[in-house]
Amino acid sequence: MSGQRLGSYIDILSGHDLDIFTRDMQRYLTQLRSISRHGTPKYEISNAIGGPCYDYRIIAAHDYDKERGDFFGPCTDEEDFNNIPQTPALPDVFHSTGHKIVFTHPDINMRNVLMHNGRTSGIVDWENSGWFPDYWEYTKAHYVTKLNKRWLAVVNRILESFDDFKLDLAIERRLWE
Repeated sequence: MSGQRLGSYIDILSGHDLDIFTRDMQRYLTQLRSISRHGTPKYEISNAIGGPCYDYRIIAAHDYDKERGDFFGPCTDEEDFNNIPQTPALPDVFHSTGHKIVFTHPDINMRNVLMHNGRTSGIVDWENSGWFPDYWEYTKAHYVTKLNKRWLAVVNRILESFDDFKLDLAIERRLWE
């Protein structure tokens, strides 16, 4: 796949180029989110093929389990998923249920988006992909790159077009810290 990581360009892209990038990413993520599951899955939240999920945000919050390894789930439903990142120190901090479960690439960041000739040429690093609550992509994009304000502004423009996930981000931030 041709291209350079977006992180090499983010600070020099013009406002016009960022507008094009934003529209491209909204279109790509809309396509991902529109992928439908066949049949009735046993697990609502899973990796792309219905099995355990890999996510460093979740793994970082737990002690290593030799049997589980670096994986969690799959989860029967969103409530089951919400119980995983819980911490005894914050028993009242948890996500609500009722979010749409969508197919997503929950590791959208400046390393995983490729650019070529000023346009998005690819998205790489799919091992975290799967079926997750619709806010997960937004909160994970903020988790991965917390300091680059320009990137975070672009993430907001891209993903807030799907819904308002600010409350979910506030909950996640409390769980991260």
